[in-house]
Amino acid sequence: MIHMRHMFFLHLTLFITISACVQKPEDETALMELFKKEKVLSCQLASMKDSITTEWDNINLLLEEKLPLDMPLEEKKNILKVRNASLIRMFQSFSDMEEDVKTALSRTERLDREMSKRITVLKHKIQKLESEKMVLLQSINQRAGTDEVARLKTMYQYSPGYRPPVSARSHALINFMAYESIVHGSEGSYRSLSGRFPGLNIDPPQAGVMFNWEVCLNAAYEKGFELYFPIAPSEQKFQMLDVSHALRANLQSSVSIDIYQRSVEYGQYIAKTIYDWSAEDNWGHESYLKNTDPTYRPPSGENLWKPTYPDFLPALLPHWGKVRTFAALTTDVVPPPPTFSTSPSSQLYQEAMATRTLVNDIKAGGRKEDLWIAEFWSDDCPILTFSPAGRWVSIINQLIAIERLNMMETVTAYAKLGMALSDAGVRCWGEKYRFNCLRPIDYIRDYMNEPNWNTVMCPDGSGGFYTPNFPTYPSGHATFSAAASVVLADVFGKNYTFTDRSHEGRTEFRGMPRTFNSFKEMALENAYSRVPLGVHFQSDSDAGSDLGFVIGSRVANLPWQ
Repeated sequence: MIHMRHMFFLHLTLFITISACVQKPEDETALMELFKKEKVLSCQLASMKDSITTEWDNINLLLEEKLPLDMPLEEKKNILKVRNASLIRMFQSFSDMEEDVKTALSRTERLDREMSKRITVLKHKIQKLESEKMVLLQSINQRAGTDEVARLKTMYQYSPGYRPPVSARSHALINFMAYESIVHGSEGSYRSLSGRFPGLNIDPPQAGVMFNWEVCLNAAYEKGFELYFPIAPSEQKFQMLDVSHALRANLQSSVSIDIYQRSVEYGQYIAKTIYDWSAEDNWGHESYLKNTDPTYRPPSGENLWKPTYPDFLPALLPHWGKVRTFAALTTDVVPPPPTFSTSPSSQLYQEAMATRTLVNDIKAGGRKEDLWIAEFWSDDCPILTFSPAGRWVSIINQLIAIERLNMMETVTAYAKLGMALSDAGVRCWGEKYRFNCLRPIDYIRDYMNEPNWNTVMCPDGSGGFYTPNFPTYPSGHATFSAAASVVLADVFGKNYTFTDRSHEGRTEFRGMPRTFNSFKEMALENAYSRVPLGVHFQSDSDAGSDLGFVIGSRVANLPWQ
């Protein structure tokens, strides 16, 4: 049966968390120091064990040579077996032993007593380190996603090309690997998804032999990150190596060599099998290398999207709607957007007016609550903030720390969330480029007589603001958040009250935690936040939410159990 161990949560926190800020990594540095200290102490224990074992081996060789030849065989076996000088003295034959044997036994007894004292001291030190690590890990997990968790920052933030849909797909596949690497250790409580997806068949672990499921998990994660982040900067790769080496060393010290090696091989097999399957998806594979298509020409028209001020970047992932999904269907679509019109009485004009008014009021110093909501959910600024999908990883990290899920429950939750976010990105982007609707900035500038109007998204320090480089309808944030909210409700409950501390301690904007009565409430606020930010119409957010709720339900209804 799979049990929770603290190392697993370190692994997920450091490998998966998408950090919000760039601050000094006090917790992570301290944690790695604790791992190093524990490893040193463990090595000292191992060295002591080797030393005393060698001493007793030498004593037994001496005893075998010196014990009387006519000594009963069972008595001789017992003397050689006990490896305890005090007990050996209790044998009747001890008094007849030669003086050099008695001297050697006395020397070994003194060494044994000294070792015993040192072992007690070292064990107490190791236990203290374990307690310190648990406290530190709990602290890290409770603040997962904030500036204090972010030495790794992470792969998603600093790896070029990992834009929201791409990072969501990588997150889904890596956590799918994790799920499959340990699902057979759940004793039937959870089911493998092998055979559920066309072309993917995963062999179960060899029957009748022992596996360490935590080792399997660690191996799958490590291999998964190696495969899906080949272009990550060297600094992040070195940091990942430091973490994985510490985890591996800890596991190796507690698992027999044959079980460890067998478990590593199975975890790596799972990762490679799923990776090879994912590589068959030409539209999604290595998409971090092809964020844009130089041959893509967006359709032109007064109601259609075009590269926007101030950077006029080309369309992001115009073919992403063709990427393979886990549960979402091609029939999961949004209704047509509001009819394009410049009439003040039209729905689109009224929605544009609402967006313009909110932004203008915020710029004038008003609408403090709307500004808080807008910035709280923004997650648009590379390196500085989360990605839209990564925000929900921060949220689930906090939830897992609060609820103390076991290892299988945790991995399943991550896998569900990953698949929901990945499918949300695929279907949302498919719909974006099916309709190619223009952004509010262009509608307001071109048709509402405000040629210099701009959003309040991602200030660059010089008064400049931005708009995402893809069509507006439906909203990606809304789709991601709605899909995530469904799977989180499936895991933690529909009416779960939660305080999101993802931005706690921020100084660039109001980062105070916000409390919600349900995940759906969180999702709907996230969807709305795009309007006062100035990058969406309300209909974009409404359509994205409806689409995301459907996608989340499809993922939650996969045959997990």
